[in-house]
Amino acid sequence: MPERASATLRRKELGRRLRALRVQKNLAAQDVATFLECSPAKVSRIESGARAVNIRDVRLLCDLYEVEPEARARLEELVRDSKQSSWYQSLDVDYGTYIGLEQSAATISEFQPLLVPGLMQTREYATALIEALVPELPAAVLEERVDARMGRQGILKRDDPPEVHLFIDELAFGRVIGSPEVMAEQTEALVEASRSPAVHIQIIPTSAGAYPGYPFTFALLEFPNDEIPPVAYLEQHEGDLYLERREDIARFRRVLNSLRSVGLSPKESRNRLESHHNRFKTGVI
Repeated sequence: MPERASATLRRKELGRRLRALRVQKNLAAQDVATFLECSPAKVSRIESGARAVNIRDVRLLCDLYEVEPEARARLEELVRDSKQSSWYQSLDVDYGTYIGLEQSAATISEFQPLLVPGLMQTREYATALIEALVPELPAAVLEERVDARMGRQGILKRDDPPEVHLFIDELAFGRVIGSPEVMAEQTEALVEASRSPAVHIQIIPTSAGAYPGYPFTFALLEFPNDEIPPVAYLEQHEGDLYLERREDIARFRRVLNSLRSVGLSPKESRNRLESHHNRFKTGVI
């Protein structure tokens, strides 16, 4: 697995391998739960990568599944790797799972109907946005959350950055976040980012009307390891969702194809961003 793979992705790989071994032995989750003296829900969380697994349980499962020494060693290695600390774990954020997946993705496709995507936010824009959304947030926590957002952007500075496709509704530039100066800096940053060969930005003009995907924020993450399926992430007030079923992934790919058709071309999008930048810079809101 590539060195950039996060502990989150290694945990998912471990879970998928354990599930494959269980299925190969024609065992039900209840059978494994009885063997481990735990609940079937724990087995399900281990196999989905939603929960860390200790080395003792993996060794017991290797005995149950009659795993060969070489494969056993790889599973134990994944256990150790899945417990490695990541830079964002010490910060006050509630979407660490998403950050871990994002850090490991080979391709990131994201749609934002109202805001600039986090991967592209300037520090001033992120600060103004988080302050407005959670006004009672202590200053130290605010700084940590902004630091987390800035830290995520480190993947764009790698020698092998992920391929990023961003679809941003033009409404994101119809509301001033922070101040016109903050918006001018933010639109300028987007223009510069759009020049990167790894970043593809498409603005969906307000003239497009309603279209597939609107108004729900989502991201589709795809990974370099073929054993790890793509993950669709939906940000919701009721709790974030992570979808992996083939039919769900196919549905989001269809929506992304529609967004490509509805959105302005990357070159037209850059021109539109430059227009918004000039508008904010001159104070013509």
